[in-house]
Amino acid sequence: MKNCSPNDLVIDKGENICQVEIVDNEVIEINRVQLEKQLLKDDDTPLPQPLPKNDKSSFLKRIKMNVPKNLEQKYFELFLRNHDIFSKNKHDLGRANNF
Repeated sequence: MKNCSPNDLVIDKGENICQVEIVDNEVIEINRVQLEKQLLKDDDTPLPQPLPKNDKSSFLKRIKMNVPKNLEQKYFELFLRNHDIFSKNKHDLGRANNF
């Protein structure tokens, strides 16, 4: 979700932000070539800067996960590379636009 408003928006946890309704059972085909071209055009969303060291440790302390010990480090690395998708507080949606 992208906030295109000039104002900050606050969306509380659990608040409904949309409603999805199935209109019909039509299958929608996606043209992969056209999709890739469009994704290459979307250059207004640069990759996030790495977290500073002091923020990195506090970020990792907030992560609660239940994965095998041998995979924990890989998950931590994945989360650090994508830290911008995680909320910083209860009013922050995070931002996921580099996919």
